[in-house]
Amino acid sequence: MISVTLGFASIVIFSLVYLIDFKVLHKANAAKLSSFAAGVGTVYVFIHMLPQLAHGQHVLESVFPDFHFFGSRFAIYLIALTGFVFFYMFERILSYTEQLPTEDYSTRYELYYYWTNVIFISLYSVLIGYVVGSYDLNNISYQLVYLLAYVLHFITIKWGLYHIFPEKYFKHARYPIALGLFIGYFIAYFFNISDVVLVIVEALLTGAMILNVFKHELPNEEDSKSRSFIFGLLVSTLLFMLI
Repeated sequence: MISVTLGFASIVIFSLVYLIDFKVLHKANAAKLSSFAAGVGTVYVFIHMLPQLAHGQHVLESVFPDFHFFGSRFAIYLIALTGFVFFYMFERILSYTEQLPTEDYSTRYELYYYWTNVIFISLYSVLIGYVVGSYDLNNISYQLVYLLAYVLHFITIKWGLYHIFPEKYFKHARYPIALGLFIGYFIAYFFNISDVVLVIVEALLTGAMILNVFKHELPNEEDSKSRSFIFGLLVSTLLFMLI
């Protein structure tokens, strides 16, 4: 019961990040916030997500001992690499959207890129909601770590979408993105899907998280705020040590 409550509470918090216009974020120092998020995300990747890949590899090898691809000792890492490349290609689409000539996004051509971004992030939310609904979240310390990591991750995603199409984001985009979190969570809650599906989804998200942390959240040398980055590292490392 505790796990279900914590999982659903996490989904609600994640959705509020997308739904609510936090005025304080408009006043926040973008470089400092991004550096802090990068510090937290870096610890989360190295201490949680990479060990989860090793666990996922063990699951695949035990379930598919004779299957050439899934039985390979590199299978889960190739899946994570697929997630990395797939999200990199989406990032290229997002970058191209920023270069469109107008900010109205009213023509068929512009709406194509707009809805491509919205649908992709919504599907990404479904995957994250599914993983959250599949976790056994009885440990409060672990709950705090992953809450902090994903909230900052979502703030970074929201920030990027908002600055590309602010009016359309609050008019349309935030709702399917937030809804995707609940859809994924309830799929995991109501349907008993195998551990294989879970480890594959986690591997795809690991590739996406690695890309986002080291390409988007980690600022460049000109904007880097090393103190914020180190503070994020220390806070999340301390929380992990309490688990």
